[in-house]
Amino acid sequence: VSALRRAETPADRRKADARFHIEVAVASQSVRLTRLEVRLQAELGPLLWLPALDAPDVSGWADQHHEILVSIAAGNASAARRLAEEHTVAGAHHLVRTHLRLTDS
Repeated sequence: VSALRRAETPADRRKADARFHIEVAVASQSVRLTRLEVRLQAELGPLLWLPALDAPDVSGWADQHHEILVSIAAGNASAARRLAEEHTVAGAHHLVRTHLRLTDS
Protein backbone atom coordinates (compact mmCIF):
# COMPACT_ATOMS: atom_id res chain seq x y z
CA VAL A 1 0.00 0.00 0.00
CA SER A 2 2.81 2.39 0.90
CA ALA A 3 4.72 1.53 -2.26
CA LEU A 4 1.69 2.43 -4.36
CA ARG A 5 1.28 5.75 -2.54
CA ARG A 6 4.97 6.57 -3.15
CA ALA A 7 5.07 5.37 -6.77
CA GLU A 8 5.84 8.18 -9.18
CA THR A 9 5.84 6.43 -12.55
CA PRO A 10 3.25 4.22 -14.24
CA ALA A 11 5.74 1.33 -14.09
CA ASP A 12 6.20 1.78 -10.34
CA ARG A 13 2.43 1.96 -9.86
CA ARG A 14 1.93 -1.20 -11.88
CA LYS A 15 4.57 -3.04 -9.86
CA ALA A 16 3.17 -1.92 -6.51
CA ASP A 17 -0.40 -2.76 -7.53
CA ALA A 18 0.59 -6.19 -8.86
CA ARG A 19 2.65 -6.97 -5.78
CA PHE A 20 -0.29 -6.16 -3.50
CA HIS A 21 -2.65 -8.44 -5.40
CA ILE A 22 -0.14 -11.27 -5.65
CA GLU A 23 0.73 -11.02 -1.95
CA VAL A 24 -2.96 -11.23 -1.02
CA ALA A 25 -3.24 -14.34 -3.19
CA VAL A 26 -0.14 -15.83 -1.56
CA ALA A 27 -1.59 -15.08 1.89
CA SER A 28 -4.67 -17.11 0.96
CA GLN A 29 -2.35 -20.14 0.73
CA SER A 30 -4.05 -21.15 -2.50
CA VAL A 31 -1.59 -22.19 -5.18
CA ARG A 32 -4.33 -22.01 -7.79
CA LEU A 33 -5.39 -18.49 -6.82
CA THR A 34 -1.77 -17.34 -6.73
CA ARG A 35 -1.08 -18.73 -10.21
CA LEU A 36 -4.20 -17.09 -11.57
CA GLU A 37 -3.36 -13.76 -9.96
CA VAL A 38 0.18 -13.81 -11.38
CA ARG A 39 -1.26 -14.52 -14.83
CA LEU A 40 -3.92 -11.83 -14.48
CA GLN A 41 -1.36 -9.25 -13.38
CA ALA A 42 0.94 -10.15 -16.26
CA GLU A 43 -1.86 -9.83 -18.82
CA LEU A 44 -3.91 -6.91 -17.52
CA GLY A 45 -1.75 -5.06 -15.01
CA PRO A 46 0.22 -3.12 -17.63
CA LEU A 47 -3.02 -2.00 -19.31
CA LEU A 48 -4.41 -0.59 -16.09
CA TRP A 49 -1.51 1.83 -15.69
CA LEU A 50 -0.92 2.91 -19.29
CA PRO A 51 0.78 6.30 -19.08
CA ALA A 52 -0.97 7.81 -22.09
CA LEU A 53 -4.47 7.17 -20.76
CA ASP A 54 -6.41 8.00 -17.64
CA ALA A 55 -4.90 5.63 -15.10
CA PRO A 56 -6.81 4.95 -11.90
CA ASP A 57 -6.58 7.55 -9.15
CA VAL A 58 -3.49 6.38 -7.25
CA SER A 59 -4.67 7.71 -3.91
CA GLY A 60 -8.11 6.11 -4.26
CA TRP A 61 -6.57 2.84 -5.45
CA ALA A 62 -4.18 2.82 -2.47
CA ASP A 63 -7.09 3.57 -0.13
CA GLN A 64 -8.93 0.53 -1.50
CA HIS A 65 -5.82 -1.61 -0.99
CA HIS A 66 -5.55 -0.32 2.57
CA GLU A 67 -9.19 -1.17 3.34
CA ILE A 68 -8.70 -4.69 1.99
CA LEU A 69 -5.52 -5.11 4.03
CA VAL A 70 -7.17 -3.88 7.24
CA SER A 71 -10.04 -6.32 6.75
CA ILE A 72 -7.65 -9.21 6.16
CA ALA A 73 -5.54 -8.29 9.21
CA ALA A 74 -8.70 -8.08 11.34
CA GLY A 75 -9.79 -11.52 10.16
CA ASN A 76 -12.95 -10.07 8.64
CA ALA A 77 -13.21 -12.39 5.65
CA SER A 78 -16.60 -11.15 4.48
CA ALA A 79 -15.50 -7.50 4.42
CA ALA A 80 -12.19 -8.40 2.76
CA ARG A 81 -14.02 -10.36 0.08
CA ARG A 82 -16.58 -7.60 -0.53
CA LEU A 83 -13.88 -4.93 -0.75
CA ALA A 84 -11.71 -7.08 -3.03
CA GLU A 85 -14.67 -7.73 -5.31
CA GLU A 86 -15.52 -4.02 -5.46
CA HIS A 87 -11.88 -3.22 -6.23
CA THR A 88 -11.79 -5.85 -8.97
CA VAL A 89 -15.00 -4.54 -10.52
CA ALA A 90 -13.60 -0.99 -10.48
CA GLY A 91 -10.49 -2.25 -12.29
CA ALA A 92 -12.58 -4.14 -14.84
CA HIS A 93 -14.73 -1.05 -15.50
CA HIS A 94 -11.60 1.03 -15.99
CA LEU A 95 -10.19 -1.48 -18.48
CA VAL A 96 -13.46 -1.62 -20.42
CA ARG A 97 -13.63 2.20 -20.57
CA THR A 98 -10.02 2.29 -21.77
CA HIS A 99 -10.72 -0.34 -24.42
CA LEU A 100 -13.78 1.53 -25.67
CA ARG A 101 -11.85 4.81 -25.77
CA LEU A 102 -9.05 3.19 -27.77
CA THR A 103 -11.38 1.47 -30.25
CA ASP A 104 -13.41 4.65 -30.80
CA SER A 105 -10.29 6.50 -31.97
